Amino acid sequence: MQNKFNVEALLDQEIMSRIRANRNFIGICTGVTGGGKSYSCIKIGEMIFRDFTVDSIVFSVREFLDIFEEQKPGSLIVFDESEDLNARTSMSLKNTLFSEIMAMLRFSRVSVIFNLPSAEMLDVNMFRLFHGLFTAIDFDRKSPTCPEWKKTRSGLKYYRVTPASLPGTDARKYPLSYPYLPQVVRQGGNLYKKSCKVTELWFDLPSADILEEYEKRKQQHFKSIFKVTREKLKMNEIKERAAMEKAGVFSSENRNPSPQTTAPAQVQATGRRYVGSIDENIAEMMTR
Repeated sequence: MQNKFNVEALLDQEIMSRIRANRNFIGICTGVTGGGKSYSCIKIGEMIFRDFTVDSIVFSVREFLDIFEEQKPGSLIVFDESEDLNARTSMSLKNTLFSEIMAMLRFSRVSVIFNLPSAEMLDVNMFRLFHGLFTAIDFDRKSPTCPEWKKTRSGLKYYRVTPASLPGTDARKYPLSYPYLPQVVRQGGNLYKKSCKVTELWFDLPSADILEEYEKRKQQHFKSIFKVTREKLKMNEIKERAAMEKAGVFSSENRNPSPQTTAPAQVQATGRRYVGSIDENIAEMMTR
């Protein structure tokens, strides 16, 4: 079953109506990896924002800040795979500053859709700014029972986010509600206009040009993350080795443990059992 509803009409009602009223729209799109979140968000940008390009897609807080001031009122930024906003690192300077900028979005006409696997990854205070929640519809495109029309599309459910009226309420418990659209329905041989609940939205693929550029930038971004992570691991290994040398666990000239160092001293110095070579110790560290 394809779209029962006019997707553009819903996006106009939920997003563009806010922009016409000199407001912005801040949304979040969640779902499993490979569920079509990114493509759907990009398609939304293409459908209703005339100035939306691949340059409107960012992958980090730094990229967001780089383009934010350049955005015109009524434009959209898609923050793809927003790992930088992970709540576990929300106390870092970068995320603290970004939270402040998010609060400033209330007085801006720049709209943002955040795309990430789970809403739980965001800092709780950021939820107070959201107007809508998209969740990816998970299905197997390769299944023999999958209809042909679904195989090249991605599906989303959309919910309005209603702020809780009581102060101090957990923002993640804000009530959600389905939107409604007026539809003409047939009943008893007669046609009636009726408000119908919208439960699913289905999107075609974004245009080939923007999709190609998006995939290139995404690969570049994850290669840079891999490089930085590898360098951090290397620095951690160097620090670990220096600490073990200082504790006398092994000599820098010889990887074998110093014979004067007893096992209890090693445990006391390093906080864990001595395994053998530095490589083995690092391997143990990585499994902890």
